[in-house]
Amino acid sequence: MNRNIFSFIKKKNVLISLLSIVFILITLAIGVYYLKFRQNTSPIKAAGVDLKLTSINSIVKKDDEFYVDVYLDTKGMSVTGSDLRIKYDNNILQAINIESKNYLPVVFIPGQIVPPIAKIVLGSDPTDPKNGTGILASIKFKAIGQGITTVISFDANTAVSVLGQTTDVLNKPTTSLNITIASITTATPTATATITSTATSTSTATAIATVTSTATGNNKIGDVNGDNRVNIIDIGIVVDHYGSNTSVKPEADVNKDNIINIIDIGIIVDNYEV
Repeated sequence: MNRNIFSFIKKKNVLISLLSIVFILITLAIGVYYLKFRQNTSPIKAAGVDLKLTSINSIVKKDDEFYVDVYLDTKGMSVTGSDLRIKYDNNILQAINIESKNYLPVVFIPGQIVPPIAKIVLGSDPTDPKNGTGILASIKFKAIGQGITTVISFDANTAVSVLGQTTDVLNKPTTSLNITIASITTATPTATATITSTATSTSTATAIATVTSTATGNNKIGDVNGDNRVNIIDIGIVVDHYGSNTSVKPEADVNKDNIINIIDIGIIVDNYEV
């Protein structure tokens, strides 16, 4: 009888051990599957990159000059270019210039001020896309209004290109920046205000005429991804396939010389829609 009990207990212990081993194996299998699932899905779930406007001056006085920086967080993606368009109220602020801060070292299109937009188009070295955080550009403003809080923001046409994507990957809506211009006792001369208004109106009209002329062309030379626009996304695609076999992405060979190189980027820049 004792022998039977001992045998039963022994078999029970063996069964428990086997069940424990099976449980551990199942747990490991689930863990491995979960890790693989996370690895496979992580690049896909990345929504995009972030752009942010920052300034050490949140309160200024009339005639003060101050800087606003454009800060990039790639969110783990490899950024190849950025079309920055910063919108502001040109009745309250005067944009003096916009300059690259060299995080994206290639200046495809130099800084331009076309009120109420300050813009610049930047890119990475074709062999060194950027991954991380950094300051892309800095805009110098002058306060011309007073007693008011104004908003500086990203224009809707701001875009960011990354490796492996053929569309804009910028997280939207983007954040804006509030700047308060304190009141002062000295009134703004009426004549000065009238002159400023006239100059801005003329500049804007000229810019619109130029854009319309460029955009209405039937030939979209440089439109690599076929979205009927020539912009930073097209440059990004060329950078993504830079130096590779043209059979992989024939559209990236803009001039059809069987080489995907800086010449193709130059053609896109030459036909860039501002």
